[in-house]
Amino acid sequence: MHKFLLFFLLATFSICCARAGSMTDTSALLHRDTWSFSAKEIEALNGVSSRDMGAELAAIITDDPDRADGAILELKFIATTNRFNYADWTPLPKIKFIDLNGDGIAEMVACSFNGPRQPGGSLNILSRKSGKHYCDIISCDNGGMRFWPTNNQALLIGSESLFRGATVDPYHPIEVLYAWTGTNCVDVSKKYCSFYESQVIPKLTNELSRAYQKVIHGTRDADKGHTATVNAVPVEAVQWALAADKLNEMFTELPAVRDLTEKVSDLMNVLRLDDNEHPALVKKFRNVQERIRLRIGVSR
Repeated sequence: MHKFLLFFLLATFSICCARAGSMTDTSALLHRDTWSFSAKEIEALNGVSSRDMGAELAAIITDDPDRADGAILELKFIATTNRFNYADWTPLPKIKFIDLNGDGIAEMVACSFNGPRQPGGSLNILSRKSGKHYCDIISCDNGGMRFWPTNNQALLIGSESLFRGATVDPYHPIEVLYAWTGTNCVDVSKKYCSFYESQVIPKLTNELSRAYQKVIHGTRDADKGHTATVNAVPVEAVQWALAADKLNEMFTELPAVRDLTEKVSDLMNVLRLDDNEHPALVKKFRNVQERIRLRIGVSR
């Protein structure tokens, strides 16, 4: 029994020492003036838990008056309060070191979720060059940290919520592509039509088709005396219409966008809303519906 206890204590001590040594090495890496890491060093950094990395980041992000912008202060707050672990309900990675723009300097991307009752979250991007920190924040959807590889870059897949009536409303943001310049993020969505053709439009088209069938079947059931589901998707319909409207602005000549817009129009034409029940939503619905009709008229 004593031998077993001694073995257990030695094993635990060895693990703690190894962990402490690893954290010391990590701390030394993070304190470099410029985050120029080898592939092996990046692998080591990505092996550190979100909780431990949060503590390390809180220590290195100093209150530099020259860099006291909102992004730096928010990241320091998140790291200090360990909010990287707030979303333990999701298995998605919360911190990753990656060279986003292929310049040999690694960026840290940290994901902090809003929580299970309020969808979406933020991606905090931090880089260190010549002893200075550069930071930016973009919104993300429920998918968390996602990248789109192109040439020698890894674009960040952020999101834009086009309409939110309340935190309990369905959440259907549109994806936005961001490139890291070395100091901040810039929206480069219009340069990557292939991303929207292959990733965004097919998903929206499938959702619209399912919603249209749901409404049509609900209407038929209502005729037979059953409960109608005609008004089951109005919030989604408004958000899908706004997404189609935005895609039309970005890619005017893309046939897939015109087809998507027509599907949105078909869905909105069969929806019936009570003006007195949800006045704000109905007003938004009417405005978007009119814009969609005008766009379809122009395209034809």
